[in-house]
Amino acid sequence: VYDFGVLMFVTLLLLCLQRGWALAFALLLPLAFLTKETLVLYAGAFFLVDLGRRDPGRTAALFLLQIASFAVIHGLVRAHFGTNPGFGHEYYLPEQIYFFTEQISISWLIPMTVALVLIFHRFGEKDLFLRRASIVIVPWFVLFLVGGVEKELRVVFEVFPLVLLLTIDILVRLVPGIPARAA
Repeated sequence: VYDFGVLMFVTLLLLCLQRGWALAFALLLPLAFLTKETLVLYAGAFFLVDLGRRDPGRTAALFLLQIASFAVIHGLVRAHFGTNPGFGHEYYLPEQIYFFTEQISISWLIPMTVALVLIFHRFGEKDLFLRRASIVIVPWFVLFLVGGVEKELRVVFEVFPLVLLLTIDILVRLVPGIPARAA
């Protein structure tokens, strides 16, 4: 349920960004926080994507509302579960460094390289909303290195729909007979 919720919310948030549904995005994001707190990264994507679509003051106000709602919801969840501290912060950076420097094999390196090429090939020609929303990938990757378990597929679910959309354009161009989308 947890992983499906993350995929669902990221997909819905991206749909709202693409369609320009700022209010729907602002209402949906707090629900997404309840699924996984790091989905707050999409508030930054909202700010960049919405900038230029409407009044900058309204964009900034909606962005600040999203950040404030995150602070309130996260604070309430922490207060509610304050007597159950869990395991604390998970820190996997040494394991990640070891994996990327000592354990990575060609069977991991080739698909990762292909994925990076598909994501960033002709990046400037990709849809503006995707280019701006991709800002989420940078802090997500840092968080992945610090707190993600190497080789665990579910750690990419926060960015998987975005990465998939970034690769679709290039994959479609590889199919003969399908014209490229007009920019």
